[in-house]
This record gives sequence, C-alpha cells and structure tokens, in this order.
Amino acid sequence: MDKLADTTEVTLGSGDLFMMLYANAIPEDAELEVDANNVAHIDSGATLKYGVTYKDVEDSKGQVVKSFITKEDVTFGTGILSWNGDIIAMLCETARVTTTNATADAKGKRVTKIGGRDNANGKYYVIRFRHKKDDGCYIRVTIKGKNTAGFSLPFEKENATVIDAEIKAFAQDTEGTLVIIEEELPQLSA
Repeated sequence: MDKLADTTEVTLGSGDLFMMLYANAIPEDAELEVDANNVAHIDSGATLKYGVTYKDVEDSKGQVVKSFITKEDVTFGTGILSWNGDIIAMLCETARVTTTNATADAKGKRVTKIGGRDNANGKYYVIRFRHKKDDGCYIRVTIKGKNTAGFSLPFEKENATVIDAEIKAFAQDTEGTLVIIEEELPQLSA
C-alpha cells in the first residue's frame, strides 16, 4: 500500500513573493513570476491560514444530524523586508504614489499619501508565494486578495523595518476558489 505522503520530504525554508494587479484571472507562471513583480526580500517566511465555520443541526436528543460550512476564510501573511511606496500602495487601498525622477542637479523623490476613504481604489492583487524544494521543484501558493489588516512601519535602532502584511483572499473564480496550492512533482527517471 502506498503511503499518503512521502515521509522523506520535509518542507523547510522561505521563498519568493510576487504581487501584481489582478485582471480577471490568475496569470500563467511565466507572466507572474518575473522580476518586475518580485517584492524582493521577505522576513520570517510566509504563513497561509485557512479557517472554516460550521453550522451543526441537532435533533431533540442533542445529536448532530447534519453539519455544513457557513463560512471560509483564507489569509496569507508575510513580513516584507524590502519595501518602498509602490509596495505600500499594493498593501493600502487608499495609497497614492507620485515619483519625481532624479536629475544631475537634484535628488528624486517618491511621495506616498495614505488615507481618505474617497481614495479607495477597490483593486485586488494576485499574490504568489513560491518555495523551491530540495529536489528543485516548486510549491506555489496563489491567492487573489488585498491587505485588509492595515500595517505598521516600525523604525527601530537595531532591527530592520519590516511590514507585516496580512492579505485576505477573495474568490478568484465562479467555484469560489480562495487559494491554489500547486506542488511540482519531479520527473521520473528514464
């Protein structure tokens, strides 16, 4: 009898985080996993959380006769170590970014304004976490989502400033899919 899981494979380590504007479908790997969409360095890895709420129907004796799902929640959390105003704009629905390029005579400037409910853009993003396994294959975790938990920017003397993002997943198709977890499997030996 085959085992349910390969007991020699243990997932260990962090990965790469990619983000891009959601445009009605999850893009192909080759479109999403490019340098322009790579958020760069992350801290403390990443965490996918799935939560579910059930409603139990009991008979007059207190026995559960039916149980069904009433709600599902998926959140994806990570610490973003390399950030700028453009990253903040993907994490804050009311953020607006303007950039003045540097010249030979003056420094450039990126200004990020946050706040004002009228500035909420309603945008969703494709968030992809990609982990490379020891065998060279990838595990990909993909959601359509937005940061709904706010963020903080701690500036501390001896610690790096890390944005702890918690991104809530929203349905990405008519089936209600909240997250796609894809595991590449190694090729068979010839």
